[in-house]
Amino acid sequence: MDQQHLGLDVEARQRHARLLMIGDRRAPTAKTPALVRLDGDMELPVSLAPFSCMREGTSLPARFTFLGRGPLCPPFQATGPNWSLELGQVLPPSLDEAEVGDRGSSTPVLCLSLERMRHDAALPDIEQPAIVVLSDAVQLAHRTDSLPQALLTIRCAYPAALIWCPGLSGPDNLALLTWFGVDLHDMGRSRQARAAELLLTSSGPRPADSELEQSTDDAAQLAAWMNEMAEVRAALRGSRLRELVEKRALNSARFIEHLRHHDLMVAQSPRQALCANVHRDRVLRCHSSLIRTDPLIREWPQRIAKEYTPDASRQKLLILLPCSARKPYRVSRSHKRFRHAIGYTTACEVSITSPLGLVPRELEELWPVCHYDIPVTGDWDAEELSIVQGALKGLLQRIGFERIINHSGIDISSFYEGIEVVDTRGDSKATSSEALARLSAALTTAKEDLGLSEERGRVRRRIEYATISRWLFGSDAWMKGCNLAGRPPHFRIEKNGGPFAQWNHISAGFSFTKAALPVLAEHGTLPTADITLPHDWTGDVFGPMVLRADASIRAGEIVLLHSDGRLVGSAVAQAPSWEWEGGCGRLAKVRHRLKG
Repeated sequence: MDQQHLGLDVEARQRHARLLMIGDRRAPTAKTPALVRLDGDMELPVSLAPFSCMREGTSLPARFTFLGRGPLCPPFQATGPNWSLELGQVLPPSLDEAEVGDRGSSTPVLCLSLERMRHDAALPDIEQPAIVVLSDAVQLAHRTDSLPQALLTIRCAYPAALIWCPGLSGPDNLALLTWFGVDLHDMGRSRQARAAELLLTSSGPRPADSELEQSTDDAAQLAAWMNEMAEVRAALRGSRLRELVEKRALNSARFIEHLRHHDLMVAQSPRQALCANVHRDRVLRCHSSLIRTDPLIREWPQRIAKEYTPDASRQKLLILLPCSARKPYRVSRSHKRFRHAIGYTTACEVSITSPLGLVPRELEELWPVCHYDIPVTGDWDAEELSIVQGALKGLLQRIGFERIINHSGIDISSFYEGIEVVDTRGDSKATSSEALARLSAALTTAKEDLGLSEERGRVRRRIEYATISRWLFGSDAWMKGCNLAGRPPHFRIEKNGGPFAQWNHISAGFSFTKAALPVLAEHGTLPTADITLPHDWTGDVFGPMVLRADASIRAGEIVLLHSDGRLVGSAVAQAPSWEWEGGCGRLAKVRHRLKG
């Protein structure tokens, strides 16, 4: 029995966290994150706790009955499901090298421990479970990196399953565990807090304030849970969960350790939790220094250092500029003044910013560059400078610039070895008349010495499109033979006299026509997925349809769809690659269907 039998559907996704509708998706019984009601808990509404778990007797290994408290299974008329599970023998994580005989239930509820994950050779052949119980989660939470590693492994191996970590959750770590992919929680820690006459809140356990007539009873504990659940769900819907996680991680040094280890593990995986294109109204708040460990932030300067390559016409002169609060930078008042001083010279313009390091002019409309918001003090700490220096060093090692004009105001001269550098900023403000005059004079000299020319209109924009294509797809081969038509800034990309593609300013990505799909498939430009087609295919791409999907798929990315070896259309991914094989809900929204 898999997730579809529970009638689950995905409403919102953010990294490994998901807002799932449980039951009939047209009228869901509950949504995640949700609670599991345990023996001894107060009465909880089904919308908050759609499941209950009760122990059967006192024998060992422990057996439990796992019940649905509402109509969660099709046809959604009777209360259910009703499952029995055995916990199995659970060794302490320190004894994970030992093997035990009784490993516990496998389906539809899979009981896992660190020992079982390491030694049970039958796990890859187990049918996709509906629920995964990490039985030693509390013990793993006290080890350096075991908990995030276990949860990351489970979430990617069983994308459709609900994950439960008994006894681990509380309002203080609900956001963090949701970020790691945990769906179900319980009030075990709240009961412990009540016994110690403490109130477990979103900031951790604390005594009740008698002056405010606060209590530590069940009702107060439940109120703290409900308030934090509302915060997490709102953050998921508004794509702000990372910001909430960083706030809550400060509750404990251990929470910060778990977050950093999780970030490192995701950063080493094949882009499985990151997204490609997002709506222009979305804001990535970089208000905390913890954001620097986010794989989304770490990936950008690493790719600039290793992959970004400006057009051949722009590889003689590098111009370093300060960033701006307004994005994309080119529409800000300061960068318009820089443009007046620089003109449209064939040079590589790069803005220096925190926490992303370097932002080339061609890429400043992309996610996350065009969406981040960060407090500006004018001071750079050592880590910020290190990010900038690392990206710049990698860029200079690959591209043979002959001269650098530094108007950024940051002294990173140790990486200019062997390259002529002109500092036009000095001690002046970047937009001061004196600094702009020096910038303009340096450009005039560079044009004469290096033989640079001017590039305008369609030529300049085509170079930018090609650079964006190499950044997004790894190649611009599909643009061979294309030309630009229309008026700026909404140029159309045409091929063989017909429409082929267009730059979409809303999502900062290319929109392709049907005619472009065979060309894109021929050049291997976009990720692909093999699907089975219903007799009359009119809907989108759902989990049961997927036979195979590329590991590089990101949410928001265009995916080419194949069936029986034939190109049948394209779709916009709603979920990253780890959800495509065995996942639930809508994985991609179809954009084009090809006949024949």
